[in-house]
Amino acid sequence: MTLEELKAYCVPEWERIQTHPFVAGIGQGTLPDEKLRYFIGQDALYLRDFYRVLSLIGGRLTPQEGAKTLIHHAETVFSVESTLHDAIARYFQMTPDDLQKVPLGWVTKGYRDHLVRTAYTESVAVAVAAVLPCYWTYQAIGQKLASSLPEHPWLREWILTYAGEAYGTAVAEVVHLFEHLPVAPAEEAQIRESYHWSMVYERRFWDQAWSSGQH
Repeated sequence: MTLEELKAYCVPEWERIQTHPFVAGIGQGTLPDEKLRYFIGQDALYLRDFYRVLSLIGGRLTPQEGAKTLIHHAETVFSVESTLHDAIARYFQMTPDDLQKVPLGWVTKGYRDHLVRTAYTESVAVAVAAVLPCYWTYQAIGQKLASSLPEHPWLREWILTYAGEAYGTAVAEVVHLFEHLPVAPAEEAQIRESYHWSMVYERRFWDQAWSSGQH
């Protein structure tokens, strides 16, 4: 199974994500500071658990399947994104500890629980499918918005991080890993469902950020 096959299964969710007003606000440099602040806080909480999930899945993979890839991502990509979060937090006069103390949004919790449950209880292929949307949708958004960068320094930096070569390499690695995992025919429906729920949560995460957690 390929990423392109999974993308085709979830076109409506992707259309809603790439045309989302929060995403548009990033690209145009018009996103209100309070929305960016809320988003960064929730993203920091989400990523803390996301990379624990990567470590868990990596521990279930064989070296031939790419165990080192996900474990490396859990260590290095987390560092890159944490650096970005910490820099934006300083813009809001927040400390890294402050980011970890913000109230957990219901979408953030739901997405985290979905990933953790999948990583523990489903096959490796199903678990990797669950983390794919977080990787590729951010890259696609970054690449789309990079054609016309906003003047806002941290919105610009956010875009450049996800449109950058280092992040692109990470996306390519996890896609390659997924597409070379053995998949039994009986697993395909579970893979699509796992991926679909993650796409739904990605879109809901933008909804939550746009409303600053009020809905």
